[in-house]
Amino acid sequence: MADEENLYAAPEAELSPSGDAATAGGDGEGPREFSEAISTVIKLYFKSFVPLLFVSVPWAMIMVISNHFYETGVESILFEGEGYALAGMSLVAMSVSGMYFWGVGQLMVHNVYGEREVGGEFEKAIDRLLPLLGVGFLTGAATMLGAVLLIIPGLIAFGLLIVADLSVIIEEKNPIEGIRRSFELTSSVDNWSFGFAVLCVSFLVGIFLSCPMGMLFFATENDPVIAAVGTMVYATAVIPLYLCANYVAFRGLLARNGAAIAGSEQPPEAGTDGEAEW
Repeated sequence: MADEENLYAAPEAELSPSGDAATAGGDGEGPREFSEAISTVIKLYFKSFVPLLFVSVPWAMIMVISNHFYETGVESILFEGEGYALAGMSLVAMSVSGMYFWGVGQLMVHNVYGEREVGGEFEKAIDRLLPLLGVGFLTGAATMLGAVLLIIPGLIAFGLLIVADLSVIIEEKNPIEGIRRSFELTSSVDNWSFGFAVLCVSFLVGIFLSCPMGMLFFATENDPVIAAVGTMVYATAVIPLYLCANYVAFRGLLARNGAAIAGSEQPPEAGTDGEAEW
């Protein structure tokens, strides 16, 4: 892995696991095995944590503020029969800002992974916001429908659609193309299991990290200040983890399918031996 002092320097090329130079667009091969993917997530997490503070901190602040107004609106609905507009606008604010900052974060992780200069992600995410909202709505609806029918179909849908948003923001596909791309990458049982397992581990770690804040919240009798601080701390620590895990799953699925990021040069052929840079 490159020296920390070169983190924001844009090199001439990124190295694939075989040592072959790929394009500066981040087309090097990703981790193929689960253990390698988890190791990559950990390293990428620590390497991208500082730049991702520009994503996780404002995102957490918006979540805290929006959640406050949402709860106020719900209380008004329950006790006064009004407040629908406030609750609805709060949900919209959380959803739109969530997809926007998720897109910004994935672009940052993409650049850090490829040893490219971090910058311009906020502007690009604005350009891709509508497709991101579209794919977020479609994948969320499919997953929720599967979960309503039975738990297992919901989990299967989640695994099949796991990188649709990455295709939309990184490869600049439209929502339908992004969903189709995710299906292609996760069509086999092995690839579905790989992507699902990588994200499940990150979710479990996130739950583990939330336990101390949850215990403190209940110990202080649901103190709203403690809840707000806990949300900030939790989001700052966990959001980068989810971003890195999702991105590494995407790169790993590309490698396992012998595919490249759309619009880039082809990576080394599937099965090429070599030590991963990460």
